[in-house]
Amino acid sequence: MTLRLNRQDLVNMINSMEAGGHDASHLRAVLATLPLPTQSRQSLSHLREEEELSTADYLNIRVGDLFANGITDEVLAQLIEMDSSYNQKELEAMCKDAGLSSRGGKKELAAKLLASGRVKDRKVLFEKEMPEEAQMQENQVNLLEQNQWQAGPDEELKIPEVYLRRLKFEIVVFTTNKDFTFRCSGYEHVPSGGFRFANVIIDTSKLNPQGEVELKRVTFHPELELVNVPFMAMPAPEDLVPGEAD
Repeated sequence: MTLRLNRQDLVNMINSMEAGGHDASHLRAVLATLPLPTQSRQSLSHLREEEELSTADYLNIRVGDLFANGITDEVLAQLIEMDSSYNQKELEAMCKDAGLSSRGGKKELAAKLLASGRVKDRKVLFEKEMPEEAQMQENQVNLLEQNQWQAGPDEELKIPEVYLRRLKFEIVVFTTNKDFTFRCSGYEHVPSGGFRFANVIIDTSKLNPQGEVELKRVTFHPELELVNVPFMAMPAPEDLVPGEAD
């Protein structure tokens, strides 16, 4: 006799097993292979726009059932890392290669890969390629927290390499008053209709009336979202020179 379970039945079975103290990781891996619920995507779009759901809350609704404790800070940090490391097509291809559903946004696809255990090999490779000093710095940084660095006009502004190595794009934002730029590791279209940018570095240096730098200052934001604001993306230059951003 064949037992047929829908997605919710499988979720209920996983919850029941874990509540009884049993390991259900193999079933969560199976859950990751199933397509995400489709009926909630449109309603979530309205919900996110009306209630301004955080990224963690949104992902908890979409893919939280793939993880025993939902989207924790640790899981979210790994999803943001994968989101900044791969584009949509790469993640879709990785899911297909792993036998997973390739439907969903970048973080949703990353969640499936993470839940299925298919990113462990990449992590080992990444650690082998990363210098030991950079590995230590990586472990000491929380990319979910805002950060800021500043220095005098004649001093060197030291920004940890872990923040700079992720910067792939320079974004020029066009506003009514004055255009401004920032750098990020990646960006994606979100259900609210806007764009979300990951690992954002903004030059917030203070200039005097003559346009000379009085204070070098750079600010880091884990995420930034723009809605109904035109922008242009281009490859980020190699060097970040505080005070030169428009």
